[in-house]
Amino acid sequence: MAPKGDARQAREYLARAKAYFHRHDVPRALAATAAGVQPIVDGGIVGRDLAELHGALREMVQMLSRDEDVKARATAISPRGLTFEKGAEKQLLAMLARILRSMRDEQEQETYEQAIARKQQLDKLLLHGRRLLEHKKVAEADEAFTEATGFYRNEHRLFLLMGKAMLEAGEPKRALRHLRKGMEVDPDKEQARRVHDTALARSKGEPDPA
Repeated sequence: MAPKGDARQAREYLARAKAYFHRHDVPRALAATAAGVQPIVDGGIVGRDLAELHGALREMVQMLSRDEDVKARATAISPRGLTFEKGAEKQLLAMLARILRSMRDEQEQETYEQAIARKQQLDKLLLHGRRLLEHKKVAEADEAFTEATGFYRNEHRLFLLMGKAMLEAGEPKRALRHLRKGMEVDPDKEQARRVHDTALARSKGEPDPA
């Protein structure tokens, strides 16, 4: 059984999303909001924690919906646009992902120089996240890793590397999200699967798989 959602983690992401939006960094606000929705989708958050997260999420969705670009993209996907409804967090997560994808899809075909610059930025964020983990700044590191995925095209090992970094930092629950994605996209998924199984066991307080 997969581990349940982490309310504290969700609050951290939604707080970051709000800060990004106020800095007019809409793509990062969208990514952080999606990261904040994921623990709710994972289930297990109930009571006061869930009520507080619903309030923060509703506020964030309303803010994002005021952005004309986000509004236009959301409406093109669904006539209802970007909305929040209790119990429909999975659909909201899918909508956020599609909006982010549409932004990336509009980028021009990469030139060689653009590809090099993108890969350098990806490597920079991955290194930055690892350094943050060394200083026990786990939420900031996970945010750097989430930002790194915005530069991902076909560097499938990225998710394995992020998952291993989180696992080695003693954060198996956070590692699982990256490792699951790695198993989805990497044709050579066996290594990601092995690390995933270890992270899953540790998240439950169980011994590492043999």
